[in-house]
Amino acid sequence: MVHEGLTASAGYRPGEVSSELDLAGLAVPANGHDAPPTGPPTALPASQPERKPRRRHLILDVSIITGVVVVYVLSLLGYHYLATAPGPLPAPELGTADGTVVLVRLEQLHPVEHRLDVKVLVMPDDSTVDKRLNVLTTDTSVRLFPHNDLGDLQYPVGKSPAQVATNIEAHGDPGDWPFVARVGRDAEDTERPDNRPDDVVVTLQRAKGPLVFDLGICLVLITLPTLALFVAIQMLTGRRQFLPPFSTWYAAMLFAVVPLRNILPGTPPAGAWIDQAVVIWVLIALAAALVLYIAAWYRHSK
Repeated sequence: MVHEGLTASAGYRPGEVSSELDLAGLAVPANGHDAPPTGPPTALPASQPERKPRRRHLILDVSIITGVVVVYVLSLLGYHYLATAPGPLPAPELGTADGTVVLVRLEQLHPVEHRLDVKVLVMPDDSTVDKRLNVLTTDTSVRLFPHNDLGDLQYPVGKSPAQVATNIEAHGDPGDWPFVARVGRDAEDTERPDNRPDDVVVTLQRAKGPLVFDLGICLVLITLPTLALFVAIQMLTGRRQFLPPFSTWYAAMLFAVVPLRNILPGTPPAGAWIDQAVVIWVLIALAAALVLYIAAWYRHSK
């Protein structure tokens, strides 16, 4: 049918038609029969071009894992270095030939109550001890400054001095967390004479290791509202798609602030500077992010 239409046309030349069809990419056989279709050259297997992206992803994954391991090891080494004590205290002189020794062991500090739990062990002078029965030959008492809850520690004659648990007053500001506490004679205490050889002031301060842990927790607390505000603003302005499941994410972050705050070493008292400078602002920022998220929900629900 096609050849008849072309023959009826004026000026029809079969050679020209054949060349035009060849230019169009069609093969016309000379005998008029259909020619087998010619297709594009055979493509390479799909696995070959995918090798390079897969290799890139593998290198990226290995680099991320290696980086995390390196940071983890360095953090452990740094924490171990900072947590190491500067050195042990000198051994106390426990000889009782020249006088009675009172050994005070510090147990636990209560910042809010301004109290320090201690254990007191008395090693009496050799002249006041019966060597055969190892008991006191005279009544002995120990008075601590600041005053402790038990008052004077009494050790009656005929008894062997036993270790006594009590607590004494500690001077310091618990709101200045991590604080420095001092135990010893107060500047306003005039009951005790000055310049005594047994006048000792003990200063307590937090080690560097827990301070690094505190810094890490504070960084986590600051990161939470930063991410929450970023995501909420992106959804509200329409730069990113609104996702309803994010509501549970915001609720989880709000409930995570207080547990993170309470695991800080020393459990800072309520109202400490860490609450005023970090915790309260983290809660305000998270609440603002939640408000923006609700506004984005209201806007997209229309």
